[in-house]
Amino acid sequence: MKLEKLLNWKVILAALVILLIIFFSSIINFLVNVQWFVEVGYSSVFFTKLFTELKFGIPIFVVLFLIIYFYLLFMKGQYIKYSKAIYSKQQLKSASVKLFLVAFILSALIAFGITSSKWDDILKFIYATPFNLKDPLFGKDISFYMFRLPMYRTIYNFAFSTLFIITILNLIFYLVVAINTMSENRYSDYNVLQMDRHRRFMIGKGVFEFAAKQMSFFICAIFIMVGIGYLFKNYNLVYSSRGVAFGASYTDVHVTYLFNRILMALSIVAALSIFYAMYKKKVKLTLWVIGIMIGASLVQGIFETAVQKLVVFPNEIVKEKPYIDFNIKYTRLAYGLDNVEQKDFPAEQNLTPQDIASNKNTIDNIRINDFAPALDVYNQLQGIRPYYRFSDVDIDRYTINGKYTQVFAAARELDKDKLPAGSQTWQNKHLLYTHGYGITMSPVNSVTSEGQPNFIIKDIPPVSSSDIKVDRPEIYFGELANDYIITNTKQKEIDYPSGDSNNYTTYQGSAGIKLNGLNRLLFMIKEGSFNFLLSNAITSNSKIILNRNIVQRVQQIAPFLIYDKDPYIVVNGGKLYWIIDAYTASSAYPYSEPINNINYIRNSVKVIIDAYNGKTNFYIYDKRDPIAMTYNKIFPHLFKSADELPSGLKEHLRYPEDIFDIQLEIYKKYHMTDSSIFYTREDMWSVSGPTADTDQAQAQNNSEPSYIIMKLPDGKDEEFMLINPYTPAGKGNMVAWLSARMDKENYGKLIVYKFPRQKTVYGPSQFKAMVNSDPTISKEKSLWNQQGSGIMEGTTITIPIDKSLLYVMPLYIKSTGSNSIPEMKRVILGYGDRIVMEDTLGKALNSMFNIQNTGTTTTQQEENTHPGTTTINENAGNLIKEANDEFAKAKDAQQKGDWAGYGSHINKLESLLKQLNELSK
Repeated sequence: MKLEKLLNWKVILAALVILLIIFFSSIINFLVNVQWFVEVGYSSVFFTKLFTELKFGIPIFVVLFLIIYFYLLFMKGQYIKYSKAIYSKQQLKSASVKLFLVAFILSALIAFGITSSKWDDILKFIYATPFNLKDPLFGKDISFYMFRLPMYRTIYNFAFSTLFIITILNLIFYLVVAINTMSENRYSDYNVLQMDRHRRFMIGKGVFEFAAKQMSFFICAIFIMVGIGYLFKNYNLVYSSRGVAFGASYTDVHVTYLFNRILMALSIVAALSIFYAMYKKKVKLTLWVIGIMIGASLVQGIFETAVQKLVVFPNEIVKEKPYIDFNIKYTRLAYGLDNVEQKDFPAEQNLTPQDIASNKNTIDNIRINDFAPALDVYNQLQGIRPYYRFSDVDIDRYTINGKYTQVFAAARELDKDKLPAGSQTWQNKHLLYTHGYGITMSPVNSVTSEGQPNFIIKDIPPVSSSDIKVDRPEIYFGELANDYIITNTKQKEIDYPSGDSNNYTTYQGSAGIKLNGLNRLLFMIKEGSFNFLLSNAITSNSKIILNRNIVQRVQQIAPFLIYDKDPYIVVNGGKLYWIIDAYTASSAYPYSEPINNINYIRNSVKVIIDAYNGKTNFYIYDKRDPIAMTYNKIFPHLFKSADELPSGLKEHLRYPEDIFDIQLEIYKKYHMTDSSIFYTREDMWSVSGPTADTDQAQAQNNSEPSYIIMKLPDGKDEEFMLINPYTPAGKGNMVAWLSARMDKENYGKLIVYKFPRQKTVYGPSQFKAMVNSDPTISKEKSLWNQQGSGIMEGTTITIPIDKSLLYVMPLYIKSTGSNSIPEMKRVILGYGDRIVMEDTLGKALNSMFNIQNTGTTTTQQEENTHPGTTTINENAGNLIKEANDEFAKAKDAQQKGDWAGYGSHINKLESLLKQLNELSK
């Protein structure tokens, strides 16, 4: 007995060791995640998920375990009974232990597999927020489809699958028992076989009768589940794609819905008839019911086809009208298009020089820089070191020197992959090179005399020629920060390069997990590096900073939100912050047409991340979104009110392109609210994206809407807006443009301006065709293309001015060398049927509207000025100050023997002197 107990303990110990090995990685990740969520201040989010999994996983596990274990014991008893085999108590006990382990493992895997994958659905089911809007077919609140039906369907699918599998296993089990029983003694003596034949026949008959009763029970349960399935099929009709519009159609409502109810009733009758047949041993009724079900299913298909072809098709517009109306209403609601304001835009051609002057701020913010060339220039001129990289150029607006100005801004991030191969050491990657440094900013409407962006924030440390200051330029969290770093070590971090040497620093922020003795061991295991224990630079005050990639960071905290693909960096109070737009989305909104596997979306959450400390805040910006408010109930400590967002950051919130692109696609069809017009598609639109010639430019611009600062035709002040034109389907002329407002109380308001049908308004592609056919422009382009350089056509932007439209397209020249820099050399301006090409936008406006001849001065800022300056004297003063700064830096570099830096400063000084010379002309 002692030996048996010892063996049992050895088995248990071995099992525990095996489990520890299997789940070792999960345990390590759990310990790390607990500390990380505590560090970022969102432990409640982590434990809400964990406690939900345990709260529902444990009861499900217990119930499943009891069902599976006792059912397995029951099956064991049946096997012993009918096999007539004789087993010792030890064998029976051993079998029971094995069955216990099987039940335990299966129950644990199923229970915690369900809760770990469905915890989100479980919580949304519990905390569901009503939409206060009912669907037109069943009269249920939309929240039923968004929050409750998915959970019901999950339970149903699990129950049905489990029942079906158990039924098949039972059938196999009884077949094996029957075969074993009937074949026993097959090779025994003939007389013994004759004497035992009757006993074996009776045993086989008993097995069959018992198996038949048990299988009847399971089949009965399957028919009940089939009946419930028809109920779900009826609810799924609100997602039908049979008709001319998404959602339940005439045939779905009048035929499919009725037959599903009939088949549901027949399924219940079939289940009852099986019970009846099991006790009365009469299967005729059951066979009749099953036959009727099969017949009804066949008749359903025939009826659906007949009604669709004979009733609906000949009168489709009449029969489908109410269902088209449902589709239009609920699709517009689902995509936030129900309150789009519609206005007329006359598209006149009567602009005067006075009109140009009265729209000075709009003219002064016309973008003549493109994203892709600007990014190229940023990396070549402002990269400073090979390991710094600008991954993206973002567009934003600032009040610079008192003037509302649209700018490009980009973060100078650390790209450790760009370190030389010999420098790719653990210490360099995790202790020394820890952060990026500063941003570069330039107005979108201004270029230097060389045709390059006119930087107003540049260099390391950041030098600003405006009233925007960067006091905390270090970027520890960004789009390229893809691995961990260790701060506060004995080894100081490289802060930024200075000449031939580097300046060093020690991290003063709040981010990071302390690397005490146990944590050093924990992270050694987690990261697979013995350096955590062996490095002399790490002390008890050292901290490891995890999840520094801003997108991965927010996904780790709130994985149930969808995040915008374009985070952007802003300056507020001298500090750098990242802003990420977050969305709530679903594919379960009834009657709403899907796009990209969703049919409901809201930009309900704004995420702000401190680039230095990593502090991450989630702000609910749309309290009308039931999904966002449901998550707010689930995670009360995760979200903050939009009122708590600092005003300096609120000024930089953008209406995001991701949701605007989706709304553009939906609205091109769903601007038609009359069901008759919708049916004929006679007023279908196409989304007209900005046009660009080069692959590089197309990758970033060709299908993107345009952020612009403009004054609405009936507006008082300029606003930062996102606009995109529409063309009729299959045509190039413009028919309308959709705009999203985003300043102050107008944030999120959508306006569509429609052009007169009797007028032809050129679309961007038609304008580009006019440019290419212009003999003067074509001649110059051909000449440039033959001089060792290539032409890059920039994005065509359509700018509404009062009640007219201007078209602007920059032309870039880039030499064929690998490190050549694109230069903006010409601006093409279109108005009505006229096209002009000049060196600057100001000159193009002068040429187009004869501004100089009327004595009116164009308000366009010329290419060598800074935003906010209004006189030549102010321009000259700024340039003189910059020239003195560069001269002082050149002298300092000369004294230090930094000849590379000296040459760089002298080149910049030369450029500034050229600009002063231009002003003096």
